[in-house]
Amino acid sequence: MFGKPLFLLCAVLALALFASLVTVLALGALGFFGQTPTPSPVPLIRLLGTTVITSIFALVFTIPIGLLAALHLSEFASVRMRGWLEEPLRFLAHVPPIVYGYFAAATFLPALSKLVPILREYPTLEAGIALAGMVVPGFLARSRAALTAVPQHLRDGAFALGASKFATVWFVVIPAAKARLLAALMQSASRAFGETMIVLVVFRVYASRQTKSPETLTTFVIPNQTTVLSEFGGLQAMFSVACVLLVMTLLLDAARQHFERLPRGESR
Repeated sequence: MFGKPLFLLCAVLALALFASLVTVLALGALGFFGQTPTPSPVPLIRLLGTTVITSIFALVFTIPIGLLAALHLSEFASVRMRGWLEEPLRFLAHVPPIVYGYFAAATFLPALSKLVPILREYPTLEAGIALAGMVVPGFLARSRAALTAVPQHLRDGAFALGASKFATVWFVVIPAAKARLLAALMQSASRAFGETMIVLVVFRVYASRQTKSPETLTTFVIPNQTTVLSEFGGLQAMFSVACVLLVMTLLLDAARQHFERLPRGESR
């Protein structure tokens, strides 16, 4: 009796919350750029560039590791091995980001810097590597789901034509799952773009070794709220950063939905 009105009320409240969020952020950003004198967009562009570069580095390491691991688990691993690995991988996908940041800064990145000393000169690359550690488990899980969703009869047809296991995976399974794999990539990119704690920890470790560390949109605003409020346009500056992050997240999510709606085996 009350089911449909209750569902409708919840849907209206959700839409109202989203509309109010977008409105407040947009008005705050317009207020920031409408100040006299008009603030220079250069710092915002620089922060956005660092954010994009760090996310790209993270995806460069995430794609091969996550995709190859997903292919192994879905196509080559035994049932017993899958049982051993499923729970640890599911657990890693839910570890808090700051744990990955401290782990990378304390163990993995110093060891890697000894092997590749030039890595110390590129904090954005270090942050991207640490960020990949958080993104890989989620991308792996979504990629495996995409590969598992490929109908078995496509594999059987390839085997009947004499194709090897590797050829079947490369020429049949991956093309059939391409759209869903791209959707998984967009979702991972969205998470990497808005991540704060991992990048912040790595940049702070870098700052202890150098005179100045780079900043992303989130690592600049969150630990420097007092400075931003007093020197960079007040609360409107935070709204402008939040607005940029929201727009990028919406664009990546729109790309993810586009790929998910494509028929199987098609990516354009």
